[in-house]
Order: sequence, then structure tokens, then C-alpha cells
Amino acid sequence: MEEVKVKIYGVDELTPEAFESALVSYTCGAEVPWIDENIESFRAFAEHLGGKPDFSIGYACQGTFAKIKMNEVYYYSNSLGDFVPIDTSMKNEELMEYLEDHFPPSLEDFSGYCVDSDLIGVVRKFMESPIKDHTLEDLLTDVSDELLKICDGEYEYFYSDEGFKETAECNGLNFTEDGTLWNGSA
Repeated sequence: MEEVKVKIYGVDELTPEAFESALVSYTCGAEVPWIDENIESFRAFAEHLGGKPDFSIGYACQGTFAKIKMNEVYYYSNSLGDFVPIDTSMKNEELMEYLEDHFPPSLEDFSGYCVDSDLIGVVRKFMESPIKDHTLEDLLTDVSDELLKICDGEYEYFYSDEGFKETAECNGLNFTEDGTLWNGSA
């Protein structure tokens, strides 16, 4: 048996070149681990309204989109107890009644993930200051845009120096002098 000594470094101890090498190795082909939770929040939001999510989310790729599909097969019960088909062109008083039914003050989340409050926040903001003739379709677009904004920020942070440094520190990652992730064996 041969004993080999290897000096390992924390992320703060790496040279700029080794740090860059470690960052590239760590993020190359990696997915942001918490994007699935963002998507689950979006899915739960859409289903709460009787719709289905439609999305393709990726960092810096063409065709990134998020949309909530609604159609006449979905119904909601209004405050009178009537079941009414969802009409994405509803606006003004009809839209406010629909939102009051689906977003009561007690509603806190859908999936239990923090993005729930961001998506609900878009609706709450609209309910506090309604935009005249803004339709349900317009509001769902606003919610979809918020999801994409959140995901873009998540991707940018994950691939940033700061994000990598925080991840390495939180997970106790160590590296060899050249920035190779230390796996515990020589």
C-alpha cells in the first residue's frame, strides 16, 4: 500500500485560473437543481385555475417560453355557486370576481415552494391595482413572464462566480491546486 499526500483547497484558496477551471467543470452540463421546484409551482398555479402549464425553460436558449393553457373544458364555481366556463377574455368586474374566488386572502401557496408566493404576488398586485380591460389571458401572460424572469435569475446566479462560490462553501467542496474537484482519492 502506498500513501499519497494531496493538498486540497477550499474555493476561497484557489488561484483565479484554478477557480475558473473549477467553475467551468462544475457548471458544464449541469442543471440548476431547484428549477424543477419553480416548474412545480407554475404547474400547481395553472392547475389551481383549471388550466395546464405549457413551457420550455432553459438558459440562454432560443424558444424559452412559459404559458398557461386554458380552454372551455375547464369550469370554475363563482360566488353564486354557478359553474361557469373559463373565458380567458374575461376582464374588469368579471375577472375580479374570478380572481376573488380563486385568490382569497388566506391563499398562501400551491406547492409549498417559495416561487408560489411570487406567482400569487403577480395576481395580488393586479387585484390591488387592476388594469382596465386587462384580460385573464393578459394576467396569465404576466404570471408566465414572472416565472421566466425568476428562472433566468436562477440560471444566471447558478453559473456566476458568486453562485458557484456559495455552492462550494455550503457543500464543503474541496479542490486540487489546478481546480479539479477533490473526490477523496488520488
